Amino acid sequence: MIRDTIQAIEGFAKSQPDYPVYDILESQETYQQLKEDSDRLAAYLGEQDLSEKFPLVIFGGQDYHMLASFVGMTKSGHASIPIDSHSSHERIKGILEVAQPELIVAKDHKVQNLLALLILKDGVRERNDRDIDMTKAIKTSLLTIKMPYMIPSKFIYRDDLPKTSNGKNDMKSLINEVNS
Repeated sequence: MIRDTIQAIEGFAKSQPDYPVYDILESQETYQQLKEDSDRLAAYLGEQDLSEKFPLVIFGGQDYHMLASFVGMTKSGHASIPIDSHSSHERIKGILEVAQPELIVAKDHKVQNLLALLILKDGVRERNDRDIDMTKAIKTSLLTIKMPYMIPSKFIYRDDLPKTSNGKNDMKSLINEVNS
């Protein structure tokens, strides 16, 4: 089924490149844009040292960026879990505790701010090379490709989350930061 969906997107991008895949209010993107944007994200994820053992999580709303990110993650061969940014904090907490994602991608400003707090906040941990600004990373690693839309700008890795005394990721701290 996944292969059929990706093949359908690729087919529409070839046969009807200007046909809208997403058309809500003043935002309209085509199948060709979806193909190009998801290919870029898939290529970038393919360059990363990501474990196939853990899924990737995408936070976002019901918008084109969520669609393009989800398709890109699927093309990269990783299991992915889309989470609506309007989900309750308890639901988000439960999903993250069970999934233990390798990577979390977020476009939503509230989540980006949370991730920035988690990454840069004094006492939580030092910033390291695995913290990724997607816009900068895409521009520097794929110089020949234009960026027609903003790829999610914050990633946080599973290992970057605060740990409890038993060594597990501390989702309570994550939820407390979202609530503050």
